[in-house]
Amino acid sequence: MAQIQTVRGPIDSAQLGTTLMHEHVFVLDKEISENYPEDWGVEEKRIADAVSRLNELKSRGEEGVDLSRVVIGHSGDTTDLDYLEELISHGSYLGMDRFGIDSILSFEDRVNTVSAMCARGYAERMVLSHDAACYMHHLPERELPALLPRWHYLHIHNDVLPALKQKGVSDEQVQTMLVENPRRIFKRRGAY
Repeated sequence: MAQIQTVRGPIDSAQLGTTLMHEHVFVLDKEISENYPEDWGVEEKRIADAVSRLNELKSRGEEGVDLSRVVIGHSGDTTDLDYLEELISHGSYLGMDRFGIDSILSFEDRVNTVSAMCARGYAERMVLSHDAACYMHHLPERELPALLPRWHYLHIHNDVLPALKQKGVSDEQVQTMLVENPRRIFKRRGAY
């Protein structure tokens, strides 16, 4: 099996559990941090905050690219099922991420899209995540909870999964999207 580098060190891909495939810890730009150091603040405090937040989570084929190793991120920003099916037909996975960014697409539309794709038999081609971060320099940190109150690392487990289950998505399909698909993606090795 392939070794995956995690924040706790390398593990075998077969050992992966629930995996949110598109998340950030910090999004920083050197120019922004140099010009606006007060936004970043004390690094040790920022790191401790990130550790705390992450611990909460714990409780193209023509060019020779193996598309089975490609996750097309931000695919959850559309409700166009035909478009999503076309992306899958070429062999890639869909990153149904940005759950919690309701200003782009509503929570209900995101849930309806994932459940419709599952009903069409595509759970094996999707992964779920928030695309969240503990800190992003280009978003106003103080206003973020009011602007995007559901954009945090617990939203999928607390809100999205129950909503998907209400729409008929099975526990097996959830397991596929959160555990089996990431394992499959990371297990592949070798050159493209």
